[in-house]
Amino acid sequence: EIPIPRLSRDPVDVERLRARIRSIIDMAERVPRSGAGAAWVTSTLNELVGDEVALDALTPVRELINGALPRIVLAGDYSTGKSSFVKRLLVDSDLGVPDRLGIAAQPRTGSAEVFRWGGWEIVDTPGFQSSRREHSATAHQAVVGASLLIVLFNPNLVVGAASDLLTVLLGDRGAGRVGKLARTLFVINRSDELGVDPREDPDGYRNLCRRKELELAQALGALHGEVSDGHRSVKAEQILCVASDPYGMVGDRYEVTRADYDQHRDWDGMDALRRALTDTSAALDRNGADVRILEGGAVTLGNLVAV
Repeated sequence: EIPIPRLSRDPVDVERLRARIRSIIDMAERVPRSGAGAAWVTSTLNELVGDEVALDALTPVRELINGALPRIVLAGDYSTGKSSFVKRLLVDSDLGVPDRLGIAAQPRTGSAEVFRWGGWEIVDTPGFQSSRREHSATAHQAVVGASLLIVLFNPNLVVGAASDLLTVLLGDRGAGRVGKLARTLFVINRSDELGVDPREDPDGYRNLCRRKELELAQALGALHGEVSDGHRSVKAEQILCVASDPYGMVGDRYEVTRADYDQHRDWDGMDALRRALTDTSAALDRNGADVRILEGGAVTLGNLVAV
């Protein structure tokens, strides 16, 4: 179970975020149905009797039946604050900062790092647009099986090439990759850099955040005419602003406690987000292993066909 966060001083935002995340989870908890992963493994193994290559390749997927945890995966361009976001969630849950969690302005995270967060796994991925193709490939692989995908943006929103983002959201049928749009929460991180001081002008700051959320929804919709999986497009309700490390006060320090963030809790949005994730975690837990099995199996078989 995810550690219960202490109540923040932004109850309105807690309710708003709970409603936003709930709108994503309502469909995600219904598809696939609980137990579908194990049923797929059983039927597939029967179909592949005698095909040792395929059976061997599916071994990691088969092992997920035995207690795989649901995953929250973070994706986005490098320097959007993914590692700082993970650090904040861990520290605010009194879990400490693992040595392998690196924070840097340049592309630093080169592998997908998995961290335990209550009954979940949080996956920190390499950034897109880092000019290192292996980083993007690793990030795409890490997204497979995510119960919830959190895509982070910096305050400039969509900058440069968006091919990696589109592939993650819409999927790649040829590679057996499922589009994650219906399971995605979009986060504008580093909101302290938006240009309005949340201390001096809290109403102006909140209004600017709402405008940025609408701006990002429009930008995503314009990428390919409209980002859509055939059923829905990106809505402003899927987007929110936070500052996981306000003003970079924590940075790459490892000796950090909850107190290091306290002076900004009334506006940075992280308490509200963490509480909303906590309150909705049980719903995604129902089929978290099934998502990992089914998506992992599809990618594995897709890779075999492509060889």
